[in-house]
Amino acid sequence: MPLFIRRLNSSRIIYFCKRNVLLPDFIFSVTLDEEIGHFQVPKLLLQPLVENAIIHAIEPLEGSGMIAVACYAEESWIVLEVVDNGKGMTPERVKQISCHPKPVTPSIGHSGLALSNIRERLNLYFGLTEFHIESTLGLGTRIQIRIHRGGN
Repeated sequence: MPLFIRRLNSSRIIYFCKRNVLLPDFIFSVTLDEEIGHFQVPKLLLQPLVENAIIHAIEPLEGSGMIAVACYAEESWIVLEVVDNGKGMTPERVKQISCHPKPVTPSIGHSGLALSNIRERLNLYFGLTEFHIESTLGLGTRIQIRIHRGGN
């Protein structure tokens, strides 16, 4: 059963973050563009991205951590993104997990399975989608899902 984007604010993501992040200065935000609040996405689409950000980016930090989820319209696209200020990834790692439709060889316990599953679900549900990863080592990561408005 799909989930309307407007319900993301009250979804399990916020509960998961509050329950599992033990950093005293952790900041989590969700920004939703009301114009796309009626748009439906598969349940648990963003939660694995937020979980990955917590486990791989925020937990290793010494100090404060931030995860921001944003959902907005951009031309003919619906954009869903998860941004963190964690440890980031090397360009090689970003290329490795961006170019492989299936899970990649584990690197320090990271298989890429969540990203592979998300890509597969997006393609099955919407057809025309884009999946972008931008990351800078030491500064953080932005994962962006772009769904063509005609796909839902």
